[in-house]
Amino acid sequence: MRAIGKLVLLTFVLLTFVHSPASSDDSKVARKAIMLRYSVMDEATRNSDTEGFASVLADNYEQFDSNNRMLKRSEVIEKFNAFLGQQKRKFKTKIISAKISKTSAKVICQRIDVDEGLLWKRTDLWKLSSGTWFLTQSREDEVIILKGGRAEKLLMQAQ
Repeated sequence: MRAIGKLVLLTFVLLTFVHSPASSDDSKVARKAIMLRYSVMDEATRNSDTEGFASVLADNYEQFDSNNRMLKRSEVIEKFNAFLGQQKRKFKTKIISAKISKTSAKVICQRIDVDEGLLWKRTDLWKLSSGTWFLTQSREDEVIILKGGRAEKLLMQAQ
């Protein structure tokens, strides 16, 4: 339910502030709006909320793993359901950098699986459509396994 509240707030922010070419202020508003969308994804993962998770993904969403294997939106949602069927997971997302224009954004972020001690560095592409930011593409750049307080970096390689 909180995910829906955040989505309503996000829509209000976008409709109120994002109408002109991307200025510095517009980029800050867009960055906050995109961070809210990541929060919706994180909360959906915590609450096993497939609908909330799917609401962030564009209809043409594509996900690429580090081996350049591509999954379409429907496959990602199916994988999400299987993943959550095992247990509830706690994710946190942090934006490392963002290049934002009026209607698109390229975001480098880290998603952390708090329970399993995994950290993914990803490059995400976002599009603004009808006042809402949608994730159109994710590319997994690297995975880090956190063990005993120290990080062991794993660059995923083709098997």
